[in-house]
Amino acid sequence: MAAMKAMQQAEAGLKEELRDQVLAAGFSERFAKTWQGKVYPTNRPTMSPAAYVFSKAPSIIDAYARGVTIVARAGRRLLAIPTEDAPRKRSGGQDRQARAMTPIEVEARYGQRLRPIWRASAQGSQIRGRAVGYLVMDGLVKRDRTNSFRRASAAALAGKGRSKSPTKQPQSVVMFTLVASVKVPKKLDLQGALDRAAASLPQLLDAEWSR
Repeated sequence: MAAMKAMQQAEAGLKEELRDQVLAAGFSERFAKTWQGKVYPTNRPTMSPAAYVFSKAPSIIDAYARGVTIVARAGRRLLAIPTEDAPRKRSGGQDRQARAMTPIEVEARYGQRLRPIWRASAQGSQIRGRAVGYLVMDGLVKRDRTNSFRRASAAALAGKGRSKSPTKQPQSVVMFTLVASVKVPKKLDLQGALDRAAASLPQLLDAEWSR
């Protein structure tokens, strides 16, 4: 039982440190709680227990633990990074956080195509970490209450709308920034946390054995 309790404390300490690292990196508490842990065996005490600490978002954790460069896949040349003006949607199931729509979803929402605006060096560019172009949605007006955008009416697009306010006039809105790649910085030290948890085990075991 002393060995089991020592391992449970080590597992709890490792899980807590990893959650703290996620919070210190600027992520949400909800994301931090994707770290989970278990101690084995679960049905009986043993002199040689084991702890397993894991994340329910392994791909994201791995990216920020290693510091990786993300590039477009599936034959695409560029990544489309949503701006603050890109509309958001809530996913189904347990994920209730709103996420930015994809370019295809934005086009479906407004019923028209996004218009690319290229920088001079955009086509065939190897620029990394910098905008090489933008995807713009034309003919939008801003809603007063939600501060979001809707498609302008036919009258407004034809210049026959009643409102003369500049904010009510149809405008082009930058929905996505196009980049060749994105460098994800290294923000998490998983190995260091694991080493500290392992180093704490002898002391935890001594404390439990002496009770």
